[in-house]
Amino acid sequence: MEISFTKRSNKKNTISCKRTDGTVTWMQTDIFFVLHDLAHYAVETTLGYRNAFYGMLESGVNISDFELPKNQRPFALTPEAINAEFVVNLIMTQYRDGISGDFNELLKEAYSYNAPHLQPPVISLGIVEKMRNDFNSVKARWDQLPDGQTLVLNF
Repeated sequence: MEISFTKRSNKKNTISCKRTDGTVTWMQTDIFFVLHDLAHYAVETTLGYRNAFYGMLESGVNISDFELPKNQRPFALTPEAINAEFVVNLIMTQYRDGISGDFNELLKEAYSYNAPHLQPPVISLGIVEKMRNDFNSVKARWDQLPDGQTLVLNF
């Protein structure tokens, strides 16, 4: 799947996913979701997740469906999607606030508070660093992108 992030300084940015079957799902969004979805890319490619956010989009879920209230979504989140969301949120929090604390302990705490019925993954420090580095790399590419241009990633 080809994921395209188009920068628009005077209006909403665009995220578009062209599936391998040729169909497309897209949305206009603000910088928060651009960064969030870039973090999903770093996390899901590093962890080898094929059934999380981008895998669900590849399988036919529309990107705008993720904006619906949970009880109105025409799909259920996969276990990988749930794990990816927790990991992405922690990566984004640490990006914004700085890295502090043990990643796995913080992840475990997030699960205990938000999804106590689920078991959090345990991720090695090397993999955590790779996810952070990959996110920083794609974010740097986004930051350097001129207005009106598109960053294309393959999933």
